[in-house]
Order: sequence, then structure tokens, then C-alpha cells
Amino acid sequence: MEIPAQLQDISSPNFVSYFYCALFFGVKVIEVERKDDFSTNIEGIKNSITDKTKAILISSPNNPTGYALRLKELKEIVDIVIKNDLYLISDEVYENYIYEDLKHTSPASLNEMFERTITVNAMSKLFSATGFRLGYVVASKELIDLMEKYHQYT
Repeated sequence: MEIPAQLQDISSPNFVSYFYCALFFGVKVIEVERKDDFSTNIEGIKNSITDKTKAILISSPNNPTGYALRLKELKEIVDIVIKNDLYLISDEVYENYIYEDLKHTSPASLNEMFERTITVNAMSKLFSATGFRLGYVVASKELIDLMEKYHQYT
């Protein structure tokens, strides 16, 4: 069976459900391990992209490590996304839990990125209602329309 698409998971380790959701839809996940200090392995990302790669997944701050992307890293990832004509899935569920002297920047706010970014977020963490699993996505209308086709029946 030919895998129709490939997803780069540059946040490994990551929220476990992402891997299984991708497999459910027949998407091959390529994990790019972080460096020992949990920073992003930019060269690893570049080297693992193939002609089947459709999207890159980031999680910042990361679950479970807590590592938050530095703006320089984020811009390097954005450059890779644009250069390779990819989408970026950005898990920002823990954006309010940065305990370093850093500022959260959503990749969707950067040049040329809104149309390429699917932002995943949740109210459950911010409002201490984790059992409710209240999440949402922000993306272009075109991407939301595609997601609705799958979400209605899953």
C-alpha cells in the first residue's frame, strides 16, 4: 500500500495522539528527534523532507518536555515550510505556560504563514478544565472546509 502523504513530526517526543491520528488517516509520520537540550534539529528536518512530505508538526511549548521554540528556530522552520511548499501544524495548547524569559509567537502571525498554518489550541488547559477536552483549530477557510469532511465522521 502506498502512503499518500508524509508528516514531519519535529517535536518528538510529542503528544501521543498525533502519531495515531496520522496513522488512522494513512499518513506516514517521520519523527525528527530533538537535540539533547530539546532544541530543534533544523538539519534533521531539512534532511528528512521528501517529495511526499505535506506538513510539518510543531508543538511549542512542547508536551511533554515544556521546551518553547526560540524565535530564531521558528523562523528557520517557517523558511523550510515556505521553501518546500508545505503546511505547518502548530500545537499551541501550552502557549500560556512559558516559564522562561520568552514570548510565544504563533507561526500564523509571520509573513506568508497564515494560509499555510493550522493552529491547534485548547481552552481546557487555560481554564483548568482538562477533562472536558475543549479544543479548536484556526486555519484558512479552505483548510477548515477540508477538515470538516473528515471530522464529521470521525
